[in-house]
Amino acid sequence: MADLEPSSLALSLRPPSIEDANTESLQYLIPRILQQRGHFRHVNEKMLQEEIVALESGEPQADEQADDTAKERDTKSRREELLEAKTEMIKYIGVAQNEVNIALDYVSYLLSKDAPRMAEQTMSPVLKQSVPTGTLAYDKWQMPAADKDDARDDELIAKGCKMQGLQRTADSLLQAATRLEKDVRRETNYWQQVMSVSEKGWSVCRLPQEKHNLGVRFGFSEATREFKDRGLAALRADEEGNIILDQGLASKATSVRVRVQEAGRTAGISNIPCTSDPHDLSNVDLESLIHRARDTLFEEELFHEMTRESRLLTAFGARIVRIDVS
Repeated sequence: MADLEPSSLALSLRPPSIEDANTESLQYLIPRILQQRGHFRHVNEKMLQEEIVALESGEPQADEQADDTAKERDTKSRREELLEAKTEMIKYIGVAQNEVNIALDYVSYLLSKDAPRMAEQTMSPVLKQSVPTGTLAYDKWQMPAADKDDARDDELIAKGCKMQGLQRTADSLLQAATRLEKDVRRETNYWQQVMSVSEKGWSVCRLPQEKHNLGVRFGFSEATREFKDRGLAALRADEEGNIILDQGLASKATSVRVRVQEAGRTAGISNIPCTSDPHDLSNVDLESLIHRARDTLFEEELFHEMTRESRLLTAFGARIVRIDVS
């Protein structure tokens, strides 16, 4: 062993390298290639040769250029974000500084009553020029001990006020309920009479000039215009819901009387229908009032037509005299 030369010893002091056989397997190589190069259909021999030449010449690859561009873009966006954050921070710092100055002026102005010289050193020039110093001060008051009798009186007063409020609320609710009951009774009475008039064959419709009110039509369709317009009367309700026929014809009945005279003596007189007191309408029902209004309107139109035709009979001694029934 002593005759052996050092160069003939095949020994190594380095630890043997431990390599994982799986790192070079296709199971790991294919995902790595797909991540770096993309799909295999985009990789060809010419592209690989150009990359090898670029690596040997030291030129940057396209991926490295793209990475540099992305880094520059990220750096620029980051710089803009930092500038925006800086601007916002400066704005908030200015607001905080303004609030601190206002608080300092307030405390200084408050202390100017007791320590004017020290307070004037911390007051801003604007405050000194705006208001005189020493016009605002503070004082400490000792809170009086709570009196049990006063607390009991305050509690009783609060309960009394609450009871009065509840009583007023209850009275208001009762008044509203009474008013609502009265309105319901009045509306029910009104619509019952309207339905009664409609069921008896009279035409009930809305008034042309008053869309919110109802009326009954008792005139004739063959009447002339001046009498046809008067054939519609409003059905108004009083405080109890009873319908008042808003038509003067219903309160003042008129009729036509025919008197025939021959040789100075009366040959015949037509009868006037017996009617109750025209001024007392308390006991007259609604249908009777409508009948009276219709008959009166018919009689007035008949008298109007007879007056027009009497002009042709004036030579024969015919005369028409209007007599008020009342």
